[in-house]
Amino acid sequence: MVILALILTKTLNYILVVTLQSIFILYIVHGIALIALPFVNKKFYESAIFRKGKFLVLGSRLFFICCMIALSYKMIIQTWQLILICVAVGTGIFLYRKVRDFKSEVLSEAEKL
Repeated sequence: MVILALILTKTLNYILVVTLQSIFILYIVHGIALIALPFVNKKFYESAIFRKGKFLVLGSRLFFICCMIALSYKMIIQTWQLILICVAVGTGIFLYRKVRDFKSEVLSEAEKL
C-alpha cells in the first residue's frame, strides 16, 4: 500500500534518491574512518594481515571521498527540500524521546523522595 501510494503521488523517485544519498553519505563516513584508522588506532591497523601504507590509504580514500561527493552533489541539489524535511522529522522524534525520558527520570526521582 505504501509503495502504491508513493507511485501514485509520484514521490517514489524522491524516496529512492534520498535512500541512495544516505548510502553515499555512509560511504563517505566510512572513507573518513579508514583515513583516521592508522592515526587513531595504530594497534588495530598494525594487526591487519594485509596492510597498505598510510599515504596510499590516505590518497585512495581522499579520491574515493571526492568521487562520492561528486556523485551525490546532483542528488543533494535535486532533493535538498526532502532531505531537510527528513532531518527535521528525525530531529523532532529524537528530541521528543529525550524530553519524555527526562520527564520520566525526574518523576521516578521524585517518587523515591
